[in-house]
Amino acid sequence: MSEIIELENSTDKYPDPDWSPDEGPIFNSILSSLNHFSPKEINTLKHETKSILGKCINPNEADARFNTGIAIGHVQSGKTTSFTSLVGLALDNNFHFIIVLGGRLNSLLNQNANEISEKLENFEDSVYVFAVDPEQVSKVKQIVDLPVPNAKDDSLFFKSKKTVSINLKHYDHINKVAAVIEKNKNLAKHLNALIIDDEADNASLNNRITEEE
Repeated sequence: MSEIIELENSTDKYPDPDWSPDEGPIFNSILSSLNHFSPKEINTLKHETKSILGKCINPNEADARFNTGIAIGHVQSGKTTSFTSLVGLALDNNFHFIIVLGGRLNSLLNQNANEISEKLENFEDSVYVFAVDPEQVSKVKQIVDLPVPNAKDDSLFFKSKKTVSINLKHYDHINKVAAVIEKNKNLAKHLNALIIDDEADNASLNNRITEEE
């Protein structure tokens, strides 16, 4: 027997954010590219995205902290557009490192990688989009080249790019990403990081961690 979770009449469908994300150039560029969306739909997406990011950590707070949450959407309800917009808003709000677990199949991974890359193509000077090439024999080994940003880089002209990494939801791939982060832990400990799991119904993060469970 399956359980149906109905959110249509929920009073906290869009919970109040804990902080207020700013709408920056990347987020606005993504919204402006959605030509098939009506103004009402754009406003809804804007409200939802700011609500979701506003429930994540505040990247402007000095103390190290973490938070986990879940957003539920209907099938074919625009979830890819939702988390792509979330990526853009996070980049505008001082998140340096974004990991997208973009599916358990190469076809889904490619779809998400293409979508995100297309939306960020005008920001190549400041954002590096990483995804493995499924046509290569060893996909996991490619993750060794995943760049970890230097959040403390204060150079004037050649600042470290922010990284968006789109990865297969497979333990080998996740472990390899973790190994790269561990190898670069002196950089990683200063990062504001966001992990987006596109298939949170399958072996996902513990969203009761804040309740110490």
